[in-house]
Amino acid sequence: MKTYIAKRNFRSDEEAIKEISSRFGLAKVLEIGKYYLLEEFINFEKIDLSLDQLSYLLKNIHSVRDNSGFSLVHGDFSQHNTTLFDGNEKCFDYEYSHFGNVYADVGRVLLRECGDFEDAELFFNIYS
Repeated sequence: MKTYIAKRNFRSDEEAIKEISSRFGLAKVLEIGKYYLLEEFINFEKIDLSLDQLSYLLKNIHSVRDNSGFSLVHGDFSQHNTTLFDGNEKCFDYEYSHFGNVYADVGRVLLRECGDFEDAELFFNIYS
């Protein structure tokens, strides 16, 4: 089996990484170290998600809560770290994942993916 190693952000949370990779992730996380993630290598064609698909995926990610009620956060959510794989919306690059404030993920979608007011309105109509 081929593997991929990623640098883990010091603010990431092990349980969040496990949760996001198992529920919404493209690649299986094999090992979580203090400074790294060891993942199964997946050879895939990157297929951009529509704004609708991005919005639903983010809504689903944020609907997962920890025992304290904090939301699951990808930490670097955007078109760059998502794809369509086997007909399903998936995310990857989990090295910033944690439980906490969702605004960073929401802000990235608004700034990177919404070109105008109509896009932002569509995003919030789906997300909320």
